[in-house]
Amino acid sequence: MKQRERRRAPWQVLVYLYRVSAEGELQVALFQRVHGGYWQGIAGGGEEGETPEEAARRETREEAGIECRGRWIRLAPVLSVPVHVIRPGLRKHWPGWLTTIPCYPFAAEAPEGPLRLSVEHAEYRWARLDEARALVHWDNDRVVLAALAEGVRPGGPSA
Repeated sequence: MKQRERRRAPWQVLVYLYRVSAEGELQVALFQRVHGGYWQGIAGGGEEGETPEEAARRETREEAGIECRGRWIRLAPVLSVPVHVIRPGLRKHWPGWLTTIPCYPFAAEAPEGPLRLSVEHAEYRWARLDEARALVHWDNDRVVLAALAEGVRPGGPSA
């Protein structure tokens, strides 16, 4: 019996993996998209029946090839993404009047070791927050990086 394809939910997640260097400096993983060539965090859509955190964890496994077993931090604020940037085939079942969808940002401490890229990305790099803000393409990424700086302190997540 053929398994039913899960449909994309009308919302997005944005995940920033972070590490604290030996010098105590916060670093984030940036991913360069194959199509477009721009840098961003892990971004993807939720599937019907998933929670935003479940989607964030799945997208992290798919796009970075890792399982973050530590605490996941749901960052504020919830952002919005224009529907027209989502590939038409993924949004074909959404209502035609929908112009934006919510985007739920997360931060997760990455385990030691290399990341494994999906076919969506050409490369990845670790960057300090100031470098990352200068490299990312989307305003939403800059907002999430600012929230990450407030929500995560060197030495671990803030209480």
